[in-house]
Amino acid sequence: MVPYSNPITLMNSRLRKIVASTLRVDPDHVSSDMTMENCGQWTSLAHVALMTALELEFSVTIGEDEIFDLLD
Repeated sequence: MVPYSNPITLMNSRLRKIVASTLRVDPDHVSSDMTMENCGQWTSLAHVALMTALELEFSVTIGEDEIFDLLD
């Protein structure tokens, strides 16, 4: 029998890995409190790279207007 995996936990794990990899930070330092203001590696260029990584990972399109709404 396969153990139950909580979909929210799996999604958070995927998000944490993408953020950590894109911003080049330790995954243990990725949290819901992380913003461009408190993460020195989260530059405007890194933000665009992060949005692109999220689009690729989750097969979604993030519109240009939405990109700047997703700053934290």
